[in-house]
Amino acid sequence: MSKQYYAPKYAPPKTDSGRRAILHDTLATPFLPPVERASRSAFHEQVTLYVERAGYQLGDVKAAMAIAETEKSAPTAPVFARMLGAQDLCDYLFVPQVVMRQAEIQNTDARWDGVLRPLPVSGVSGTWRGYQKAASFKVSVFNCRDGSQVLESAGGLDIAFNMHVTAHRVHASASNTTASEYGTAETLERDYLANSAYNEEAIALAFHPFIPMTGYPEDPDWYPESR
Repeated sequence: MSKQYYAPKYAPPKTDSGRRAILHDTLATPFLPPVERASRSAFHEQVTLYVERAGYQLGDVKAAMAIAETEKSAPTAPVFARMLGAQDLCDYLFVPQVVMRQAEIQNTDARWDGVLRPLPVSGVSGTWRGYQKAASFKVSVFNCRDGSQVLESAGGLDIAFNMHVTAHRVHASASNTTASEYGTAETLERDYLANSAYNEEAIALAFHPFIPMTGYPEDPDWYPESR
């Protein structure tokens, strides 16, 4: 599995543990550029609707967090899951995050964590190779009976920065009669949660196979050998 693809860690429960869940607020890594509060709220609502459509009944997250606040220090996710289970508040704890990942660039596309996205480039046109920072949706699922981790996986959201490429011409010298050009790229922050369709795909990828995704990409190596 290449480093551009997040291999899911999945340990299915041996018995049906129920359909009650606590969905923690979506956390964001500090390495990603900030996005508007409205975008973050809309994205969390997409996550909420996705798990509810899959048949999970979401409990009161404020009541769950109140239990965590009784501890002297913030409990780890497995400990928190067991605490919620002891209070019979839920069967599963969902911990969603938006994280920074590295996307591989080839020509005008970027790939990472199961997705292929067009590279957001303005200015000089061309084809590109290399890497760019990208955002992914990562989810961890814990069983509230014993705190065991059921799932850890991720799906690609969008490229985290726009690129504006400027060409510079190098004039010929006496020893070199051929002029040449090279480009420099300026990176600009962008709202990587703005595309609802991208968000939906990332959520589905991340929750698979805990919530099965139709058309899950079994083979992530989408770049042909000839390219």
